[in-house]
Amino acid sequence: MGLYDYEFQLEKIKAHQPPLQKLNGLIDWEMFRDSIEEALYIKPKSNAGAKGLTSL
Repeated sequence: MGLYDYEFQLEKIKAHQPPLQKLNGLIDWEMFRDSIEEALYIKPKSNAGAKGLTSL
């Protein structure tokens, strides 16, 4: 596969407007940012465990 083969393939895909590409153009994803970040955040359980090295 050559250097430009990837670009040409992407152009062919974009010409057909795949469903996910259409959705990406229609949906304002920023409105979901807070919900997603809240759902993905995992609160640390404790401070136990190995401590990092400190300079002497």
